[in-house]
Amino acid sequence: PPLAYAGGTPGPPEMLQALGRELWVAGDELLIVSTRMKGGGQMANAALSLRNAADMMLDGDWENVQGELESASVSAMDYLPEECFTGLVDLFGYTEPMPVI
Repeated sequence: PPLAYAGGTPGPPEMLQALGRELWVAGDELLIVSTRMKGGGQMANAALSLRNAADMMLDGDWENVQGELESASVSAMDYLPEECFTGLVDLFGYTEPMPVI
């Protein structure tokens, strides 16, 4: 049976849309930071991958979100620990956990 929600309580689709909007903003902020960094190319790649993943979430393209999040994780590994991305990547995985690099 479908889950019953109180009036005004967002359901899973709305929560994923909200997550997509938040990730897009985070990616945009990281992109700005990358322009102010010396050698910020890796951070810029991570930021663009986050924004791409967010766009895919907003478009309902769930099949490709995990790959973009994995790409962001690899690009940002010199700046952000892998653990920062594990939960997000695994959220969009089917049965495979995030690969260990």
